[in-house]
Amino acid sequence: MSEIRRVRADEWEALRDLRLRALADSPHAFATTLAEAERRSEAEWREAASRGASGPLWATFVALDRGGLVGMATGHFPEERHLDIDDPAIVSLIQMWVAPAVRRTGVGGRLVRAVFAWAAERGSAVVRLGVNMADPGAGAFYRSLGFRDTSRRERIPARDMLVMEMEAPTKV
Repeated sequence: MSEIRRVRADEWEALRDLRLRALADSPHAFATTLAEAERRSEAEWREAASRGASGPLWATFVALDRGGLVGMATGHFPEERHLDIDDPAIVSLIQMWVAPAVRRTGVGGRLVRAVFAWAAERGSAVVRLGVNMADPGAGAFYRSLGFRDTSRRERIPARDMLVMEMEAPTKV
């Protein structure tokens, strides 16, 4: 069984490699492209790992299996309100991915529940995410964890993607 825990700041290289694997495996699932991520500097990856490890507004959870990272999910509070639908008390779930070898083993659900717990500990009652409407499997996965469609949509023209917003109450 995979271990789920918060990433450590010194795991920046493993986190980078995991994120690049995610973007290569599931390019349709993310707003960021593999090429964009590959251009990030070492300092940017170090900062991402540090922020995910201990930042007050961010938490990145990873799944470890046989000594390597096999999944990730990040929760973050908005740093400021910039859209009418943003709420500083709602956590966004981003960068969710599980390696194909461990899919359908419960790792994804455990990663999402780790974000729920982190969000609830910090006073958030809701977790929100965006899922590519062209990926019905991802939508079904999130519905199985209690997410519901908010009826909000966002088009990302650069990625030719229509994103469905979903949200769920945090689980304590």
